[in-house]
Amino acid sequence: MSCLETRLWFYFLATSYIDTGIEAIHFGQVGSRMTMIRAMLAGWTCLAASVLAPTNTPAGICGNDDCGQTSAWYVFSALGFYPVCPGDDNYLIGTPLFDRTTLTTGQGKTFVINALNNGPLKPYINGATLNGESFNRTYLNHDELLHGGELNFHMTSAPNYKWAIEPDSRPRSALAKLDEELAK
Repeated sequence: MSCLETRLWFYFLATSYIDTGIEAIHFGQVGSRMTMIRAMLAGWTCLAASVLAPTNTPAGICGNDDCGQTSAWYVFSALGFYPVCPGDDNYLIGTPLFDRTTLTTGQGKTFVINALNNGPLKPYINGATLNGESFNRTYLNHDELLHGGELNFHMTSAPNYKWAIEPDSRPRSALAKLDEELAK
């Protein structure tokens, strides 16, 4: 591990679990957070499909799942994307659990997510298409989801280090957007 990875690992490991004597308090899913951070640092964004179901153990307390946030995290992760930052309209791409999922939007349209060639030994995205066009980004915008359509992930057993590596393939931070607006 690099020095930065080691520091990040120590930070998340050291602050991930506090026993108050009444119940355990968790500050996020350490394993999934570290997997995501290591993937970003390594330059690839396809994450292994190791989603954790809430259980009556320190990994998840039955009946107390952070007011639904753990459940929401699990559902989004199983779909293959997740809203990383509250208030941001982008979803970070992950690894779909299901071969095919159909979402119905509030506008009566559907958004279909297909994980082609999916399986437990093929957790990486080799490429993707959105509505038949090449999709070379690590994020999906909420408006794209609402307009309906079809997102196809082409799954493989090895990371594709050339998929979605350009700077424009990553979501811009709110600060970067603000800087651009202020520069006008």
